[in-house]
Amino acid sequence: MRFFILIFAIFILNSLTYSQNFIYSRDNRYSSTPLFQCKCTSGFFQFSIGKNSDAGILMLQGSLWLHQRFSIAVPVYIFLTNGSKITVLDNVSNDVVDGQYLFLYSLSSEDMVKLQSCDIAQIRFSFKNETDSWTAEPFDYYDRTNDLFFHGTARDIVNLFKK
Repeated sequence: MRFFILIFAIFILNSLTYSQNFIYSRDNRYSSTPLFQCKCTSGFFQFSIGKNSDAGILMLQGSLWLHQRFSIAVPVYIFLTNGSKITVLDNVSNDVVDGQYLFLYSLSSEDMVKLQSCDIAQIRFSFKNETDSWTAEPFDYYDRTNDLFFHGTARDIVNLFKK
């Protein structure tokens, strides 16, 4: 009986933890994946994918090293592990919250289907008025809820769209 109670408690805690991830844009709130940590040319970077009906939101987030380059130019490219590429052209907003620079982009429903079927390998972007491009690569993170190391984004995006 204790085993079933433990399994039930883990299931409930997992769903409560997952449901606390949101992306905020102006007056809108979107359910989202956890923040994925990335290695980038000039430090660390984070991103998250949000749900907007059947479409999505890409949030890129970085800290102080972005302070002199506040605006990321479009397009932003998302490279998947199967070799395909998603070109992101629609910048929704830019903001600074608690020293974190946030950049939001719209993703189509077709983009979301691709993101659910394959993990993100890299996100490539450049800053306005600069010619250099930057590459952010997701790296492994520790999933405390399931006590395992995980690399990949598709699983979390699939779970997001099951809600």
